[in-house]
Amino acid sequence: MASPSPGRMSGPSASTGGSSTELGVILPYPEEAIARRSFEPVAAPEHPLIRVARSVAASVLPTMVMIAGLLAFWQLLCGSPSATFPSPLAVWQESHDVIMHPFKGVEIGLTHFSIQDGGDVGIAGHVLTSLSRVLIGYSIAAVIGVALGILIGQSVFAFRALDPLFQVLRTVPPLAWLPISLAIFQQAQPPPSS
Repeated sequence: MASPSPGRMSGPSASTGGSSTELGVILPYPEEAIARRSFEPVAAPEHPLIRVARSVAASVLPTMVMIAGLLAFWQLLCGSPSATFPSPLAVWQESHDVIMHPFKGVEIGLTHFSIQDGGDVGIAGHVLTSLSRVLIGYSIAAVIGVALGILIGQSVFAFRALDPLFQVLRTVPPLAWLPISLAIFQQAQPPPSS
């Protein structure tokens, strides 16, 4: 069997510009196919701190923009002197000293804290007073609740006596207990003076 001579090209290689070998005709890869196979350039690896900063900015920035927009809208609505609701700037001017000096009038020891009576108190004094009241109320409620739970669990008579009352009280929504408790306990402690 005779191999085709290089001088005599026939078939597709003659028209497309291919070359022939002893095994057959080699066709060039089409240029349009090469253009389709080109890949996007790979970006250089970024520093881990830059990646963390972008992640934090992506999670924090929308919230900060929204808060700034709400404060600007609030300032526009309530910025006039005839407004009944205070503007953010008025709130800041009135509460600046309380916020910037939170422990003014508060003495904190290892086992206790004391708040100055009748004086100017920072926000920490208000927070500590509220937390101490919550702790006292929760402690009383926990002691009474655990004692009633043990009594109801041990006595069928106590269960039958108290269960209807608990079923009625259970239907009251938690937020409704605030005005109910304020009406019941009218001798509440006054808030710390500011």
